[in-house]
Amino acid sequence: MLRFASAVVLVAYAAAAPLKKEVKVPGWPSLPFPFSEGVLHCMSCSPGSAVNQPCTLKISGNQGFDFMAKPPGLVPGGIANQTKYALQDISAIVTAANATMDDITSCTVWLADIADFEGMNSVYTTFFASPYPSRAAAGGYSLAGHGALVEIACEAIAPCPYS
Repeated sequence: MLRFASAVVLVAYAAAAPLKKEVKVPGWPSLPFPFSEGVLHCMSCSPGSAVNQPCTLKISGNQGFDFMAKPPGLVPGGIANQTKYALQDISAIVTAANATMDDITSCTVWLADIADFEGMNSVYTTFFASPYPSRAAAGGYSLAGHGALVEIACEAIAPCPYS
């Protein structure tokens, strides 16, 4: 009887186990870094389920990177252009998860120089509508990537990929 009870508990746990699924943007090159563009974390989401709850989408930090350039790399043009590309890349990740920029709930912004806050913010506000995502911003960072002036990471709510 103990084996049967243990098997039932194991099956029940497996059915309720959270889903962690990588989000990839079609057409983007693979990068030689140990990270995912985005990760869906779903507490109640499974194939064939009648009720699938939304998932949390965690989006990796994005810099002003043009993935479609040959070769891909940071864009020129200062803080405004790098912020625009970072947010366009975030938008592509959100879209790949079947969500929108309106589904973003929070962002963290790192600036190489806090004096660039106004330039970053002037572009940032064009990507979001009220109610704006919660946000933290800080400056004075040596960002990974040669010449990166800004890095932005966000969280969003996205639909279950099995809905």
